[in-house]
Amino acid sequence: MEAAEQKQGRHFVQVHGACHGAGCWYKVKTRLEAAGHHVTALDMAASGIHRKDIHEVHSMHEYSLPLLEMMAANQMSFSEACRRISHGISRLLVTYD
Repeated sequence: MEAAEQKQGRHFVQVHGACHGAGCWYKVKTRLEAAGHHVTALDMAASGIHRKDIHEVHSMHEYSLPLLEMMAANQMSFSEACRRISHGISRLLVTYD
């Protein structure tokens, strides 16, 4: 780990699996933040507290829009800016580069 990364911590993006929400990461998120890292746990479309109805989500692209929009807003790419943590179906989203 580089010295600058040690001082300010890493950015972890947590992506939940099917039938879950960002809340499933609360224990991991709390521990990472306590260790000095920046953590983003978000709800995918029609999951957790996301307002989209499940009947409005017709593809993995639509399901992953909250993640894609967050990364675009922060000018991130998967390969450089963050560490990814996922489980279940969301592994498809975070392994794509």
